[in-house]
Amino acid sequence: MRPRILAVDDDSRNLALLTAKLEREGYEVGNASNGIEALREVHAFHPDLVIMDVTMPQMDGYEALRHLKSREETRYIPVIMLTGRADIEDKVLGFEVGAEDYINKPYSLQEVAARVKSLLRMRALQNKLRETEKVAALGEMVDGIAHEIRNPLTAIGGIARRLYEAETSPGNKEYAEQIMKSV
Repeated sequence: MRPRILAVDDDSRNLALLTAKLEREGYEVGNASNGIEALREVHAFHPDLVIMDVTMPQMDGYEALRHLKSREETRYIPVIMLTGRADIEDKVLGFEVGAEDYINKPYSLQEVAARVKSLLRMRALQNKLRETEKVAALGEMVDGIAHEIRNPLTAIGGIARRLYEAETSPGNKEYAEQIMKSV
């Protein structure tokens, strides 16, 4: 399945250029023209990465980014802010709100494609790490359960062995032997 990218910009020319470049790079691209549309599209399109302008009508990119990073199901989607707002305060705010990258307009489409590729690679590694952590946690839980089962079984086996050794009745001795085998 091709990686999915949501491009968000209120300038249709910028959106068309970006979409064309990303599609040529092999990505499936969805579009939105403001922050509100972006939030709807994220839930419908399920992108692997979002590229978003800051200055847009209805809801700006910073506010849309805050919403994305505040929800568990969208928190780990990498976001690149692609904007004409080049002041250091704007960049710092973008990173503080949760952007993984911040690119100023005018930009190089080649550079954007390289950063997209890099962030998607990092996201794949993060997903793999999260899965590995889940498997490790499951392993620890299984070890804990096995330990909780082994302790009483060890005691039961030890008591059955003592009964077997001390028992003179063949029937009771057989019961103790069955308990030891089962343990």
